[in-house]
Amino acid sequence: MSHSEKNIITWDGPDDPENPFNWPSSKKWRVTVLACSITFLSGISGTALAPTAPLLTSTFHLAPDATRTIPPTYYPIFAWTLSAGVIPLLLLPLMETYYGVRTPYLLCVLTLALSTIPQALAPGSGSGSGDGDGDGDGNGGAYPLLIAIRILTGGAAGVLQNVTGGIVGDVWAGPRARSKPVALYIWALVGGLMAGPVVGGGTVWGANVNIDDERASIGQGGLSWRYVCWEQLAIYAALVPLAYLLLPETRGSIILARRAAAVRKATGDPSVRAEGEEGDGGVSLAELLKDAVGRPLRMLTTEPLVACSTLWSAFCFGNALLFTQSIPRVYGELYGWESWRAGVVQAGLLVGVTLGLVVGAPVQDALYYTTSSLRKKNQQQHQSTDDDSENGNNEGGLEHKEEHFTPEARLYLAIPASFLCLSGGLFLYAWTSSPHIHWLAPTSGLVLVGAGIFTVVTAASNYVEDAYSRYAASALAGVAFGENMTGAFLPLAEQPLYTNLGSLRWASCLLAFVAVALSFAPVVMVWKGEAIRKRSPFIKEAMYESTQGAEFVGPEGRGGPQSV
Repeated sequence: MSHSEKNIITWDGPDDPENPFNWPSSKKWRVTVLACSITFLSGISGTALAPTAPLLTSTFHLAPDATRTIPPTYYPIFAWTLSAGVIPLLLLPLMETYYGVRTPYLLCVLTLALSTIPQALAPGSGSGSGDGDGDGDGNGGAYPLLIAIRILTGGAAGVLQNVTGGIVGDVWAGPRARSKPVALYIWALVGGLMAGPVVGGGTVWGANVNIDDERASIGQGGLSWRYVCWEQLAIYAALVPLAYLLLPETRGSIILARRAAAVRKATGDPSVRAEGEEGDGGVSLAELLKDAVGRPLRMLTTEPLVACSTLWSAFCFGNALLFTQSIPRVYGELYGWESWRAGVVQAGLLVGVTLGLVVGAPVQDALYYTTSSLRKKNQQQHQSTDDDSENGNNEGGLEHKEEHFTPEARLYLAIPASFLCLSGGLFLYAWTSSPHIHWLAPTSGLVLVGAGIFTVVTAASNYVEDAYSRYAASALAGVAFGENMTGAFLPLAEQPLYTNLGSLRWASCLLAFVAVALSFAPVVMVWKGEAIRKRSPFIKEAMYESTQGAEFVGPEGRGGPQSV
């Protein structure tokens, strides 16, 4: 343990085994895969109830969705998504500064598991049996309570999802090392939401496999939607011991702070502090929350690059949630499918996201590193001969160049993917949605859309991360907040969008036209991004601090404002 004259506790040299950056690769991947798996599974809880809309209507005597501008059956998903966007923005700074990752993480996993129990047991309106039809609002039953519980579930799931980005940044140093873990994280983040209707629809479909139609299922009690909750309880309950046994504390500053606390207790010296730790009279909780919440929102509204990245990525997130409402309508009206069967078809989106991970992510990385290597060679050709350019190994030199390479290189694959996969997939989905065309045709459009969504969200995250260096975490928190809010509110437009335009085809086309317009955002960022960055006060401050030798707090993913 290293002590300076000012009793500052630091790492025991660059190879300290307790520093998460120095953990063995096997341990890093164990933590990363566990966190990404929990991210994926927690996302399922947000959308798994979507295919059960007719059963919820029966159980809680809700007004039919078609009679309302905002379908009552969407309220549980809306409550979950809204909470998943707001709660992490408030809670993550406390985790990163005071409590660390491990303990709050375990509490959130436990909360996620326990909160599924009252959802599954929520009594229906009237007799509570879930039988019968009604056209009320469900106020006589437990539907408002179900929605309130969904707020708790969404908050816990949102923290688990967002903190994974911080965990990746805590254990993987440098863009090359972080590339695959970040791609896996984005896949889990987006894929979990898309897998929810598949899991929910498959569960209900399997429970009613011997029932001819939805009406018969509802007549027999409509209880199969509860199986979705019980299934989640079994999964999340199993995650509690796994997280307890396999997830260590990953936050380096918290590990050092605990070392310092142990030294203070052993020596009785109150002046001992960890490196970067505030002493008495340091940052107050109010100041911490002000920066943690205020800075992301300020960057979201004053930084053009953050705003453009957010609009572009948030549209993708919003569509992922909008599909939970629109796909059952499209496949139900055109092909006569039950809602849970239409939920299963959303596996096409998940297939597309997986293709983006397996094919698109390596291609983008190859483009990024190849361009980086070319730039490095060009710099060396125009440099005067200098001993420093020859010292050190090639890998270390390349890593240094990569960290300072133009962030716009992160967008190279996303530009064609946004036009061809995101926009093109939406057009294909729109114009092949017809009872005279096989259902696999629009589903193939969903596959393209899924690949486009993954590529866009990954590119936007990596671009903001590279562009804003020290303030990357705050910028990413702003992007994530915009994504979650769009994901919550955009599906509210599904009912008027798909009924007022008079055609399911033109409703989907409208989304495709918006996608085309937003696809020009990365083109502008590649064209003018460097000039815009030079005028950014946040980037100027980060560059100044790095040149002054200040400790660099690198970007740590989408886990919230770590570097406040």
